[in-house]
Amino acid sequence: MTSPSKTIELISPKNSLGITRYCKTFETIFRSKGMDVKFLEKPSSPSSLAHFHIGNSGRELLISASKHKTKAIVTLHDILPRDKILRFIMGRLQLFSLRKHALVVHSEYSKKLAAKFGYNRPIEVVPMGPHPLEDLADQSQNDLSLKSHGKGSGKTLRLCQPGVAKKAKALPELIEAISNFPEITLVIAGGIKDKLTRDFIQKYQKPNLIVLGYCDDEVLNQEIRKSDYVTCFRVDSVGEANGPLVLSHYLGIPIVGWSIGSIPEYALDGDRIFPENTPIAKILKTLLEEDRSTNVRPGFLREQVMNYWDVTFDRYREIYSKMGWI
Repeated sequence: MTSPSKTIELISPKNSLGITRYCKTFETIFRSKGMDVKFLEKPSSPSSLAHFHIGNSGRELLISASKHKTKAIVTLHDILPRDKILRFIMGRLQLFSLRKHALVVHSEYSKKLAAKFGYNRPIEVVPMGPHPLEDLADQSQNDLSLKSHGKGSGKTLRLCQPGVAKKAKALPELIEAISNFPEITLVIAGGIKDKLTRDFIQKYQKPNLIVLGYCDDEVLNQEIRKSDYVTCFRVDSVGEANGPLVLSHYLGIPIVGWSIGSIPEYALDGDRIFPENTPIAKILKTLLEEDRSTNVRPGFLREQVMNYWDVTFDRYREIYSKMGWI
């Protein structure tokens, strides 16, 4: 009789693009350190060593996790549904359905939010690491050439909004504010999520508003590296992991945004974080008057977020050990 497999399965559905990328990076890094982990879209059996990774784009995994026969680990990349009706219906229910498993989140804010919605079991907090690039060694020189591209003699700034553009990220207010600052270019490097955002783009379309639509990783990374700041606004927080923030730091670019959700926890030197609901027009004016992006050390930002993976490995090794998996 063969002994049961001790492979730890990292579970994420293929439609969760960001989380799947994270899981594949997780697999690569952990295997390089001698940990037997494997990425799968669903558990190999109801009794496998399943480490579920669940976000708003892959909540169908909640059913699989709730039916898993043995105690599993669930890393929630979003604590609550973004839709307020679903949040009211599902917020407490989905957390209740996971009560038999070990729960992990990416920020202290997310931990408090889960407790607020009735989760009364222990919760581990593990930081979210970036997706490393193969050409990291060549990044510093490329950053300088990219950011100097297109700069004129006057005071100008270039902002990038990575990922899906939607009202939840305060895009309507940002787009309207940008229309009054010709010195600032906003690049939207992602698809348009909702009609309100699309209407504001049409209404305030000017040369300093560039809408690229969906971008592959290469184009997205290049647009971030061309920028002085990456925008990080949220009208509220559902305990999201905020992968674009981590990616921006990995690429050596500071962020500008509101102090909401996990943003203050992940903020680093050079970021411009403003009190929640500070008018974006006021923030843009401040950026022009007090631009500190030239003082940012890209290598420092990258080093800090790459350290997240060392912390991640150590913390999960402890969690896996407590579960008896290793």
